[in-house]
Amino acid sequence: MRIYAEDPFNNFLPGSGTLHYFREPLENKGVRIETGVREHDTISTFYDPMIAKLITYGETRDESIKLMQQALKDYRLVGLSNNLRFLKRVFDNAVFQQGDYDTGFIEQHIDSLLSKAKEVDSFDLVSAVVARNLHFSELLPLPSALLNYRNVKGQIERHTITIKDTAVA
Repeated sequence: MRIYAEDPFNNFLPGSGTLHYFREPLENKGVRIETGVREHDTISTFYDPMIAKLITYGETRDESIKLMQQALKDYRLVGLSNNLRFLKRVFDNAVFQQGDYDTGFIEQHIDSLLSKAKEVDSFDLVSAVVARNLHFSELLPLPSALLNYRNVKGQIERHTITIKDTAVA
């Protein structure tokens, strides 16, 4: 599976931008990741917008699909449009899971694959709030001494936000 900087909800238009926050799933038995980018890298319009290849394998097709579903859920990517939500929907689709599809699968299921989300992913919500606050940090009504405040001078203070079972540092 290819993780791309593209917007499936805008005709799969390739995107560009900075990976402000980037965490990949853990590689383990049945999960392999090939990538050439890191957090804070920029995806440019001058090259292929591929972020990574995600490969899962198991004893059965069902096992491989379950590994892929979990790996896609474990991806954390903030800073540019990407196809993760689309890929999650493909692997959650019953027709895809049964293996009863052909090259017309996306076109045949486009309404469900690209529908507006009824439920918002908690990580997406927190990411949006943090990104908005970082973008408008100069406009926040906080004294400048509190922006980038460190309790111990010279030591970066890290905060962890935990939502359900996912921690974001």
